[in-house]
Amino acid sequence: MSSNPKIAKLYQDVPQEAFRNLEAFRERYPYQSVTLNGRHWHYIDTQAGDVALFIPAGGTSVAEVSFKSIEHFAQNFRVISPDYPPIEDLEELFEGFSALLEHLGVNKFYTLGGS
Repeated sequence: MSSNPKIAKLYQDVPQEAFRNLEAFRERYPYQSVTLNGRHWHYIDTQAGDVALFIPAGGTSVAEVSFKSIEHFAQNFRVISPDYPPIEDLEELFEGFSALLEHLGVNKFYTLGGS
């Protein structure tokens, strides 16, 4: 468990095994970041795999909310999943997605979304 009291309180009712699974995921696939078109993007890129799978976070949240799906699909795909920066315009969001994928050298990809 975290030594940060706020984090410890947040996770106090989470079973230890579930918390360890999340921590292991974070170690295997640490966040990366880049600034594109004036916006700072945090994202997970599993990097391995010939075929890319883009998983935008559901409900305009953070990428690791999908960590179980990312782990599962990383067995067969290069999974890319961004956090959403504070953007209020859908067109700018989609342009940001495109810029991120271009930055990562991804020309073709599948996508998977939840909400």
